[in-house]
Amino acid sequence: MTLREPDTNYSEPGPAPAQQSIGLRIPRARPIVTYILLGVIVVIFAVDFLLAQTSGRRSLFEFGAQSNPYVAVGEYWRLLTSVFLHAGLTHLLFNAYALFVLGRDVEAFYGHWWFLVIYLVAGLGGSVAWYVLGDPVPSVGASGAIFGLIGAEAAFYVRNRRLFGQFGRQRLGNLAVLLAINLVFGFTIPNINNIAHLGGLVAGFALGYFLAPSLRVGYAEGELGAVRQLIDQRSTGMRILVIWAAIILLGALVVLGNQRWDWVTPDMLGF
Repeated sequence: MTLREPDTNYSEPGPAPAQQSIGLRIPRARPIVTYILLGVIVVIFAVDFLLAQTSGRRSLFEFGAQSNPYVAVGEYWRLLTSVFLHAGLTHLLFNAYALFVLGRDVEAFYGHWWFLVIYLVAGLGGSVAWYVLGDPVPSVGASGAIFGLIGAEAAFYVRNRRLFGQFGRQRLGNLAVLLAINLVFGFTIPNINNIAHLGGLVAGFALGYFLAPSLRVGYAEGELGAVRQLIDQRSTGMRILVIWAAIILLGALVVLGNQRWDWVTPDMLGF
């Protein structure tokens, strides 16, 4: 991929020079975690389907569907387990395809572990948004996490916009169109959890912006002398602090949700 680097040594009066085009390879991780997540959601769906065939009923609730009244009485694990469940084959195929397409790029840019963190936190962001703003209707699906991947990829290009130039702007435009199409579908088709989608999108973009590699062109010693390469200026310590801040914020929002659902008691739910 060809990146643009401004000539920072230019100091003469007159018009600024055109930015240089330099051919540098962006470090890209293989999409291992993406394929693992795909395998997990497919296996869970298959197990749920087989149980439905043998017992005559689906077990999404037992598997961990998000039900806000049950979250309110302490079943907080539903905020995460619901991200791995799907209500039907169409629902599964749509999210699996989106994860396959978006996950490979986001994991390539962020690396395995940061990608996994973004996926899980964005999924939690969607669930927490539903807990704070939603209703008692159960919710399942990876859509919040998927919208988070859209936000994270956009954050990567925004963070490194000086390097990517026109290509970055085109990619951001494509992501904006993809986002707009999905939001239109979400607001026109019934039974789609737009609150979770938007919660995941905001969480993915915000977390992605601070976890994204902050790339600059630098030099490193090679066998043939100093060679140009892309250097990530963001430290691991800073990324860890950002993750803790995200966890604390989500926890605070859960407390806020608890205030909204404080009228629910275990006796109401048959505990």
